[in-house]
Amino acid sequence: MLLLLLLLGVAAAALIIAAVRHINPDEIKRQRSAEALQIARQAVISWSVSQMGTAGSGNCSGGGAGTACNPGEMPCPDRYALTDLALGSSSLPCNGATATTRIGRLPWRTLGIAPALDGYGQPLWLAVDLAYAKRNTANASAKVNNDVLASLQIVASDGVTVLTQPGNRALAVIFAPGPAQGGQARPSNTVADYLDRAAGLDNSAPSGPFIVPAYNPAVATNEQANDQLVFITAADLFREINLRLGAEVTTLLADYWQANGSLYPQPASLADSICRNSTSNAACNPQPAGFCRGIVPRRYPGTTPVQPGSLWYVQNVWHRGIYYAVGAVNGGGCQDPIVAGVSGSFDAIFILPGPPLGGQVRLAGTDVKPGYALSDYLEDAANQDGWTDSGAAADAYVLPGPGSNDVMYLCRMGECREAHAW
Repeated sequence: MLLLLLLLGVAAAALIIAAVRHINPDEIKRQRSAEALQIARQAVISWSVSQMGTAGSGNCSGGGAGTACNPGEMPCPDRYALTDLALGSSSLPCNGATATTRIGRLPWRTLGIAPALDGYGQPLWLAVDLAYAKRNTANASAKVNNDVLASLQIVASDGVTVLTQPGNRALAVIFAPGPAQGGQARPSNTVADYLDRAAGLDNSAPSGPFIVPAYNPAVATNEQANDQLVFITAADLFREINLRLGAEVTTLLADYWQANGSLYPQPASLADSICRNSTSNAACNPQPAGFCRGIVPRRYPGTTPVQPGSLWYVQNVWHRGIYYAVGAVNGGGCQDPIVAGVSGSFDAIFILPGPPLGGQVRLAGTDVKPGYALSDYLEDAANQDGWTDSGAAADAYVLPGPGSNDVMYLCRMGECREAHAW
C-alpha cells in the first residue's frame, strides 16, 4: 500500500512538472501584467475620488506646496525625462490643446504607489481624456462633474468592434506595453517605443481610438502587437464619487435646516440661465416659496450671501446637476415627495444623476444647454416630470431601476439618507 501511494505521488508530481513545462513563460508574464494593470486602475480611481481641494498646482504633481485636485479629475501622465528626479510624478499641465500632454507613463509617485511595472519589467503608461484631465487653475471654465461626457474609444482586436459605446466612453486608459517589438528602442521617453499598432490603429496616438491587440501564444511576443490595457469609464468613477457627493449635499441641507427653523432651502431653477453657467461664484439663488422642484441652489442670498459647500463641490459646480424638491414643511403649497415601495412621505428629496448615458447630452460648451430636460439627467420615466408637471404625479417617485445610474436621497426632520436606508 505504501509503495502504491509512493508511485501515485511520483506520477502526480511528474504530471505537474510536465504541465508547468508546457506553460508559455510569456503567459505568466502577461498574467502579472494583468494584475499590475488592475492595481494601477484602482489606484487611479482612489486617487481621483480622494482629492480634497481646488484645482491648482502642487499636490497634483506629486509634492510641494499648493492646492489639491478635485474629485473626478484624472492625474496628468508622467512625461519627465528619464534622468529627472521628478520621474514618476504628473507632468503639468495636461488640459490644454496639445493632446500629447495627455499620454505618458503612469505617475506612480503622484498616485502614492510603488513604481508601476508590467510582467516584463516595463513601465505602465496612461492616457487621459481632455474632459477629465486635471485642471490647472482654481476656476477653469470646463468643469469635471456628472454632466461631462468622456470621449476615449476602445476597440476590440478586429479593429472594428467598439467596446466603449456612446455615453460610456473611457476617461482614462492604462497600458502594459510588454516587450519591445522590432524598431522600438528602450528605455525611451517616446510613446511609440512602448505602445503598438494593430489593425490600422495606433495605441501611441494620444486621443485614440485604442485597440486591444489579439495575443497568439504560438508567436514570439516581441513579434506581435502585445499591449495589454484596462480603462476607466465615468460610471466606474462616479459610483465612488457619488458617495462623497451624497454626503456633501446631506450636510448642506442638514446645516440649513438647523439654522433656519426646520426649513430646507428652496430649490433653484435651471430655467434661470445664471444657474446653468459654469462660473462657480455666480448667484443661482433659491426661488420663492411655492417653487417646489428644481436643483440644489448655488448660493443663499442675504446681507452677506453665503455659498455653501466644500471647495471641490463649489469649484466644479456640482449643484446644477442635482435634482431637488421640497415638501409641505416649506409651505407655498408644496406636496411631500412619495416614493413607491418606501414607507411614508418625506420633507425633501434629492437625486444624484450618474454620468450621461446613451444619447443624453447636458452641456452646450461648458454651460448646461438651454433646451435641457429632466430626461437628460434621470433615467426612470416616473422621475422625469418634476420640472414640467404641477400635478400629484410630479411628487410621486420610483426607486432608480436596473437601467439607471441615479442615486436617490430622502429627507425627514433634517436628516437625509439613501432611499434604501429608510
